[in-house]
Amino acid sequence: MALWARAGGWPLTIAAVCLSMAGFLLHAPPGVAFVLEAVGVALLARHIGRATGSLATAHGPQIGALLSAGFGNVVELMIAIMALRAGLYDVVKASIVGSMLANLLLTLGVCMIVGGTRRPFQHFNQAKAGVNSTMLFMAVTGLAVTSVYALRHTVQWRAEALSIGVSTVFLIVYILGLVFSMGTHRALFTQVEGESETRRGRMSKREVRAAWFDLASATLLVAPLSDFLVHTVQPLAQGIGLRPDFIGLIFLPLVGAAPEFFSAIVLARRDQMDGSMEIAVGSSLQIALFVAPVLVLSGAMMGRLLNLVFTPIELMMMFLAAILTALVSLDGETNWFEGTLVTATYLLFAILFLFK
Repeated sequence: MALWARAGGWPLTIAAVCLSMAGFLLHAPPGVAFVLEAVGVALLARHIGRATGSLATAHGPQIGALLSAGFGNVVELMIAIMALRAGLYDVVKASIVGSMLANLLLTLGVCMIVGGTRRPFQHFNQAKAGVNSTMLFMAVTGLAVTSVYALRHTVQWRAEALSIGVSTVFLIVYILGLVFSMGTHRALFTQVEGESETRRGRMSKREVRAAWFDLASATLLVAPLSDFLVHTVQPLAQGIGLRPDFIGLIFLPLVGAAPEFFSAIVLARRDQMDGSMEIAVGSSLQIALFVAPVLVLSGAMMGRLLNLVFTPIELMMMFLAAILTALVSLDGETNWFEGTLVTATYLLFAILFLFK
């Protein structure tokens, strides 16, 4: 057991990765292959999340924030890039919407329920939540711009050019958001940073090197596994009678977000709702302001032009999710019934998209 603990769970992860590769190369049934690949990707995402957290503890909140910005959604980004390379544009855009909804509604709602069952109310930083809600509404508005434009202008290259412009603005806002949270208005994040500062320096050099090794290894391994996962989407969809974009909206986001989901629940159980809110809303902001722009720009370089034109149903779901998140952030406190309503909204959206 001691040896297993020192290995950091890598034996199980390597076994899962090997099984998923074997399942893909040996043409296992789509359902079996998808489950094996999903487990492998989720375990690698767990290593990335743990390594990022350890390095934040060792190097302080600034480096931690930068690592979180760069690696917080690397799994979702890898899966989407592989889907883009495969020409699955609908799956890519559905995964963007699905990742935002899973974080905003499912993760946040379950955290409110879990934390609320132990205490009447949970409190969080209202000012920080307000800033994140404003950024979120701006991001959803930006994602809607190209879709509204495409209603009247059917020329594809115009929508793609507009998407590149919107993506550029998003990346600028994302960088300015880091400057805001890490520099000019750092006081809004004093609670989280204070906790990091008290733990800073408690890791040995060996532990820091191991964390960097974990981060690099998991990031390298997640690329081929994401490729296998994406190539299983269409056979799986045909086998179970679902559309590929439904799998992109519901199943793929849950694979990449699984470690963050459970981390947020643990924080909620400890009455650290600030951390849960940061994971839920912060991950959604990263998807909208970082992952989506990177996909558009990298697609242009790969010759796989991706636009940010979403269906009316997808736009409606994103807007309503942003509004609901802002509403539950107004008073700076949550309870289990609010969490039930937020989670129920996610289930309603999933049912809606199933019958789309």
